[in-house]
Amino acid sequence: MKRRKINKKAVALFAALALAFIAYQTWKDLHPVLKIAKGPTDTIEVVYLIDEKSDLKHLPDDRRGVLVDLTKESIPASRFEDRTMDILLSSSTSEPEAKAIISAWENEGNKIIEVFFDLAEEPKDVEAVESLLKNLRAGTSGKYYFSAQLQTKYMDASSKNANAYANFLKYGRVLMFDSATAALPGETSLQTAVRLEKHKQPFMLRVAGAPDIQKLMSGAGSPTYFNGFIIDPPKPEGKR
Repeated sequence: MKRRKINKKAVALFAALALAFIAYQTWKDLHPVLKIAKGPTDTIEVVYLIDEKSDLKHLPDDRRGVLVDLTKESIPASRFEDRTMDILLSSSTSEPEAKAIISAWENEGNKIIEVFFDLAEEPKDVEAVESLLKNLRAGTSGKYYFSAQLQTKYMDASSKNANAYANFLKYGRVLMFDSATAALPGETSLQTAVRLEKHKQPFMLRVAGAPDIQKLMSGAGSPTYFNGFIIDPPKPEGKR
């Protein structure tokens, strides 16, 4: 019986392709996709705000991402099944503390995308904040994004630090604004979001309460810089 001759070139090509695929998958793991998982009908992102008062047992089963707010009280790390996760930390959180918090939540099996620092009060040293974001991004091998929650006035043309805040996006994917300080009198959340496009920086808008998602997003279209809303989870019937 005649033996079939092995094509060494074909074997080498297959091995090279296999190694390239493995390298690509490794790169993907270290560089998460920018977009947070959306609901089936979302044109923009909707992320649920989780804090110490949240009722996690009644979190809607819609695969939307969550933002865990740890600025007021510590929340025991737990797993959010089939959801991506962001974290909001106080401005006083140090680099080692931030890494420890990330590890605690990741060890529960969470897919963490971005970590924000709450700059509700304008920092005296913006460069020090940028340095923190830079060090965290580098110190975690680019696995997570690091950015901040800002007041929109920090980004106004009259602000001497507007460019410095824009530099945060070297290490993060979006900035976060709170409608409590960003909205003008009589403005809807969507109108606020559209107006904030003027800053020409990717952002998400935090909205108080749990508005109707479809109504909230009605007419959103395809904005250039506005990525979506951060809202409280809808309350189950009888708990509103």
